[in-house]
Amino acid sequence: MTKQCKLCNAIKDIAEFNKNKRCRDGHINYCKDCNNVRRRLVYKTSGGKEKARIVSARDKEKIIAWKNNNKDKIKEYNRKYCKTEKGVAYRKKRYEQQASSGLKRVYRLVQSAVNAGQIVKNNICTVCSAAARTELHHHCGYDENNILNVIEVCKKCHIEEHKNAN
Repeated sequence: MTKQCKLCNAIKDIAEFNKNKRCRDGHINYCKDCNNVRRRLVYKTSGGKEKARIVSARDKEKIIAWKNNNKDKIKEYNRKYCKTEKGVAYRKKRYEQQASSGLKRVYRLVQSAVNAGQIVKNNICTVCSAAARTELHHHCGYDENNILNVIEVCKKCHIEEHKNAN
């Protein structure tokens, strides 16, 4: 069986193409030689890191719509994953990371303050002013004096705040 490379247009044996189960014939569209050149180019142009797949706005809308329509499927998948050996190991690792850094205690104190009414959540992001489900961000650090010094931010802004902090 043969296949034509999309880059060099050479017709080669199917064994000259890397496997990929997502492709129709089970192999990628570039021969191994061209694929190696492409990957080296991506590696050089991205500072040693592979670029993430660029998702168009239309694709993002489809993904969001699918997630909204399949919440039960996602919950069931997550429940099953948490019971697997890999899921248990992941949860244990995350728990140990939080416990060793003292964050578990900080999270409990903040949650207690929210429940007691000391911190009032308005569900409005203080960074972008979006009305969305918000998270509490320790913008001054986690030391004893700033445990309850938090701001409300949406998930997107929270991720950006942590990226900017590092």
